[in-house]
Amino acid sequence: MSNIPHQRPGEGTVVDVIVTPLESVNGLGRASLQTQITSLPVPNKRYSADTAFLGYSHGYAKLLFGQEKFGSEGDLRTLLIIKLGLSWVRSFIDGVNKAEFPLRQAVASSGVQAETLPEFTEEPKDTVSFDATMIVAGVNGVDGCVDFYYSSPFALERTAVSKKLAVDPVVRVNVRAGLLLGLVDQLEALLEAHKDEIVN
Repeated sequence: MSNIPHQRPGEGTVVDVIVTPLESVNGLGRASLQTQITSLPVPNKRYSADTAFLGYSHGYAKLLFGQEKFGSEGDLRTLLIIKLGLSWVRSFIDGVNKAEFPLRQAVASSGVQAETLPEFTEEPKDTVSFDATMIVAGVNGVDGCVDFYYSSPFALERTAVSKKLAVDPVVRVNVRAGLLLGLVDQLEALLEAHKDEIVN
């Protein structure tokens, strides 16, 4: 009988993960967590984004997705903010670059170019924010889709031993493929600019 405690109720869907030790960064050990996308539940929340921005504060990347007021010059009706630690951003970028069907290749095959992200000016009144630790992205033609998931420190604590992880589906964001690719490019630049701040 296993001595590994069960995940707490409400932490999310428990999935099997492959834990691969990686070279330490800043003297701290780290590991890669991999799971099958087919085992991840699709988030119930949906958000349709017209535009995207990227910010950084307190050691976290802020992915901002906005819905524009129809007929306006970029004025936002609503805003969704996703906060990720730099180590989770790195995991996403590593996955994008090492995937069997790389995101950039899939976008380029449809003749879509990466869009330049606009400068962020002001939050609209209708703004919500979530945390995330995992990103799953896909494209088909001009359409892109990004699923965000969150695993708490409680869920992550025993993962190296149990090889299981509780993931909470946060939100699915529908976005143009070109805008998604532009966001990926900006995330890579952000990682390079703050590479000395990644602690695990």
